[in-house]
Amino acid sequence: MARLLSILSALPSIICLDIFEPWPLRQSVLVTPVIDGRSAAMANSHVGIAGPKGSRAKVISELRLKEGQKKAEHRRQDSMHHYGSPTSTPSSPTLSGLLTPELIDACMDFYSTQLYQTMPIMQNEQMSALVAEMEDSVEAYCLLCSFCAFMLIQPGIEAQAGLVAPCSRTTLGKGLLDDALRRRKCYDYIESPSVNAIITSFFLFGCFFGLDKHNTAWFHLRESTTLAQIIGMQDEKTYSNGCHEATTRMRRLFWLLFVTERAYALQKHRPLTLHATINLPSVAEDQIKPVTGFIHLVNLYRPFDDTFIGLWNKSRTDCSTLWLAHLQKQLSQALPAVLDSTETQAADLRTSQHWLRTIVWQLSITNGFLSSTSPDSSMTFCYPIEIAKDLVTVTSQLSRRSMEVHGVGLIEKIFDVACTLIDVMSPTMVSLPCEDCATGYLHTQGDPKGRVETLHGLPTYITEPPSGAPPKGVVVMIPDAFGWETPNSRLLCDAYASRAQCLVYLPEFQNGHHLPLSLMTDLGVMTSEKESMLKKAPSTLRVAYNMAPFLYQTRASVTTPIITSFFTSLRTSTPLPIFAAGFCWGGLYAIVLTHSTSTTQSGEQPLIDAAFTAHPSGLSLPGDIEKVERPLSISQGTKDFVLDMKGVKVIEEVLGRKNQSTGEGKGEGRYEIKVLEGAKHGYAVRGNPEDEVEMGQAQRAEDQAVAWFERWIAERGEGIGG
Repeated sequence: MARLLSILSALPSIICLDIFEPWPLRQSVLVTPVIDGRSAAMANSHVGIAGPKGSRAKVISELRLKEGQKKAEHRRQDSMHHYGSPTSTPSSPTLSGLLTPELIDACMDFYSTQLYQTMPIMQNEQMSALVAEMEDSVEAYCLLCSFCAFMLIQPGIEAQAGLVAPCSRTTLGKGLLDDALRRRKCYDYIESPSVNAIITSFFLFGCFFGLDKHNTAWFHLRESTTLAQIIGMQDEKTYSNGCHEATTRMRRLFWLLFVTERAYALQKHRPLTLHATINLPSVAEDQIKPVTGFIHLVNLYRPFDDTFIGLWNKSRTDCSTLWLAHLQKQLSQALPAVLDSTETQAADLRTSQHWLRTIVWQLSITNGFLSSTSPDSSMTFCYPIEIAKDLVTVTSQLSRRSMEVHGVGLIEKIFDVACTLIDVMSPTMVSLPCEDCATGYLHTQGDPKGRVETLHGLPTYITEPPSGAPPKGVVVMIPDAFGWETPNSRLLCDAYASRAQCLVYLPEFQNGHHLPLSLMTDLGVMTSEKESMLKKAPSTLRVAYNMAPFLYQTRASVTTPIITSFFTSLRTSTPLPIFAAGFCWGGLYAIVLTHSTSTTQSGEQPLIDAAFTAHPSGLSLPGDIEKVERPLSISQGTKDFVLDMKGVKVIEEVLGRKNQSTGEGKGEGRYEIKVLEGAKHGYAVRGNPEDEVEMGQAQRAEDQAVAWFERWIAERGEGIGG
C-alpha cells in the first residue's frame, strides 16, 4: 500500500480543469470480469495488450504479492495436514473423500444466501437431484465438484457458511477442482453437451480465474460459451420447447455467460462470441425475486458489444464523440435511484456501473475526444472526479459484508476508479508524502486549554503561559494535513505554552480544506498488515477522493500568501521573538519561512527568529535546505517513507556546511537535525497514546522544540539571534 500513497503523494489540481490538455492514457486498465454475474477475482497478468505501467502497476502488483504470500502460508500449513486430492481415480466418485454432504450443504448455503442473487442458475431442488445422482453420474459429480470448488475460492465462506476444514478453503477447492477435471475426462460432454456441462465449464472458469490462471480460465469460459452455442442457447426458438422451469433456467444461464464474457473481454482484451439475440428473463414469468437485479446487470453490459470491444482492443477505429457521450448517458441512467434488489446485488450493480463509466471515459481520452470546455461533463477531463464522488457515496451506504462477498474483484474495480482519478490529476504533480501523512491516532487524553479568536484575519487557537506569566516569545504552529482543530495539535500547543512560557497560535492556514479525521482510520486499514484486501477497497477510494481536493486547495500558490500575510502582520504587532513550528504538511512552510533574512515591508526584520519542524513533507532537496538562513531545528525519524535516510544525509551535509560557514561547526550551531531511531512519519503529533515507544518519540520531539525556543529566546535577548 505504500506504493499507492506514493502515487497519491503527487496528486495535482482537482478543480481548475482548464489546465488540462489531452495526454496519452494507458490503454490497458485494471478492470474486473464478472463471474456468476458478480465481480471476479483479481487478474495476475495481462495478455495481448500491455498492462498498467509505473506506479499504478506497482500498486496492484504489491497487493497481489501480499495476497500471494498469504496463499503461500496456507500451502505451508496445508502440507502439514497431507490433505489433497487422491493420486488415483476412485472407482466411485465419492470415494475421493473430498466431496462430503457437509461440504455440499455449506457451499449451497453460502451460494443461496450470498451469490444466488447475481447468478440465479442453481436452485435447491436441482442441487438435491444432483446429489442423488452423483454416485452414478460422472456429470453430476463433476458439476458438484466444480460448484463447491468455486464456492471455496470465494472469501468469507468459512464464517458465513459455517465451513470447518482441516486445511485452507483454497487448498480444499483445488483438490475438488483437480478431481472434477480428472473425472470429466471419463465422458464425452462435447459431442452431446448438456446445460449441466455448460454450468460445469462456467464454474471451472471461475475457479481458475480466482486462482489467477487466466489462460486456463479463458479456455473454460470459451468452452462454456461454445457449448451454449452448440445446443442453440443463442436462438430464441430453443426456448419454445421443453418445460418452463428448464427453459427459464437456461435463459438465465445464457445471460450470465453474456455478462461474464463481456466483463472478461474488457479485463483481458478478448473477443466476444455471444450477442443479445434472445429475450431477457421475464419479471412476470420468472418466479425468482432477484431477477430484476439480474436484468439490471445484463442491461449494464449490453452496450459493450462488438463495436465497443473492437475499439477497446484497437481492432477498429470508427469511434465518435457523440456515440461515446450517448453511451455515458446510458450508463448514468441505467439503474434506478432505488434498486429492487438485495444489498449484495446493489453492491455489485452500483460498483459495476461506475466502473463501466470509467472504462468509457478511458476510451474517450484514448481517442482524443475530451475537452476542458465541453458542455457535456462526461466528455471533460474532470469526469472521473464525478465518478469517484458517486462511488464514494454508494460505498458509504453499503455494509461491508455486502461488498466482501464479491471477492477481491471488487477491490480491483474500486482501484481502477481511484487510479483513473489519480491519472486525471497527474499532469501537474505536486509533492506530498506517503500513507503515514494521513495515518495516526487521535489524542483524547486531556482537553485543550486555549480559546479561539480571529487573529490577523484568520480563526486561530490561542493558548498562553499558565498562571498569567508574561510570554517570552510567540510560537506559531503550522499543522499537519488534518488541520488546526485536531486535539493532537492543540494539546501540543498547550505544552509549548506551558514549558517554553510562550504565547502559542494555531491559525487556520488551510481555509477549511484539511483532511477529515476519518481518514486516519481509512489509512490505518489500507496500511495494516492484518486487514484483508477486501476491507481495504472502500478505504482506498475514500483516501484517493479526499486526498485529491486537499492537495489542490492547499497547494503552495494558495497557502504561501496566507501564511506570509499572517507572519507579516504578527511581526509588526509584537516585539517578542517569533518562532514557527511545522509538522508534516506544515513542515515545508516552517522551513520556507527561514529562507529570507528580511521579508517584512520595512525590510528591517525577518518574519521569524527561528523554526522547528518534525517529519516535514514535500521538501525539494537540497534546494529547500540550501536556502535556509534563519536558525532551524529538525526532528526526523529513521523509518519515515516521506524523508528517507538518504534525504536525511543530504540535510545533515548542507546544515553542517552552513554551521561551518558561520563559525559554529564545533559547538551548538544555528542549524541542527536530530534523528530518532525507529520513528515513523507523524510521530511528533499522531503517535499511539497506548504505545510507550511512540509516546517516548513524541516527547523527545517536544523536548527538542522547547529547548530550541528557549535557546533563541535567550540569544534574542542578548542581541545574538537577529
